Amino acid sequence: MFCCEVKTQTNLIYNGDFEIYSDCPQNGSDPFNIPYELEKCLGWTVPTYGTSDYLNICNNGINSTVGVPQNNLGWQQAYSGSSYCGFYAYCLSSGGCYGGSFWWEYIQGHFTQPLIAGHKYSIGFQFSLADGSDLAVKQLGFYISNTAVSNTCSPAPLSYIPQVTNSGNTFLTDTANWFLIEGEYTAIGGEQYITIGNFKDSLTTDTLDMYPTINLTQSYYYIDAGYAYDITDLTMCNDELVIPNIFTPNSDGINDVIRIIDTCFKVKALTIYNRWGNLIMDSKTNTIWDGRTTSGEPCSDGIYYYIIDTENKRGITRTQKGFIQLIR
Repeated sequence: MFCCEVKTQTNLIYNGDFEIYSDCPQNGSDPFNIPYELEKCLGWTVPTYGTSDYLNICNNGINSTVGVPQNNLGWQQAYSGSSYCGFYAYCLSSGGCYGGSFWWEYIQGHFTQPLIAGHKYSIGFQFSLADGSDLAVKQLGFYISNTAVSNTCSPAPLSYIPQVTNSGNTFLTDTANWFLIEGEYTAIGGEQYITIGNFKDSLTTDTLDMYPTINLTQSYYYIDAGYAYDITDLTMCNDELVIPNIFTPNSDGINDVIRIIDTCFKVKALTIYNRWGNLIMDSKTNTIWDGRTTSGEPCSDGIYYYIIDTENKRGITRTQKGFIQLIR
């Protein structure tokens, strides 16, 4: 018996992949130029005096500072699509941040509808440490609230306790790949905002020196592909995974992704092929397909073939195969 149900769910974080924008970002955000460049990414704001950035492939000129994959802080392809955001999780004045003895940055977004009291939600984002960081931290988290967070007079750490943080006690050091920070949250009811960053102060933030010969100054993280799904009713057990016949990844917030919710077993691999047998996506860590290739290119309308390898708690493996139609 395999205990899981797969549904085309609605992502409750508005513009969670940062693909919808009003204008191409031209520079990094600047505290003396309001609104910040990040706020060109629709639905996202900077809740403090810190200057979180919006990075997009549309700014890929020779002198690009906020382009994708190349930008001021390093080189990284988008996890999905062609854009992502970035923020300082820790920064000293001698580094690339602005004046002051410290400089913390956050990004703030909102849900497409208020969370329902007593419902459990799965919330996650992809992160990557920027090449230009000489420090890595352990603490990144999501603070979920009914009202928007605001402290526009200071770049100091926000004194809130995030309800979702990275699990384990390891430093977040990966600059080559994206890594997922996710967790479950049971709603009090009415929550509408999510604020993301490091909520530890300079004394309680654990840092790792990435390059011992360089002055310790800054820890900057890219962030992409956020989601929040209501998983309260997704605990039914079925003999096999229930895969939908059709999904519509058109960024309207409805049936935009296929997410495999695993309650009694682990998804070992998710593989997608097109009708000609060409490999589209191959993942051993990600249980979401958003209608894009592994490199982030959007797939065209058509029929796609999937293979899902699973393993239950007794170590029994199973492979399920089938077809799904993509319509944009």
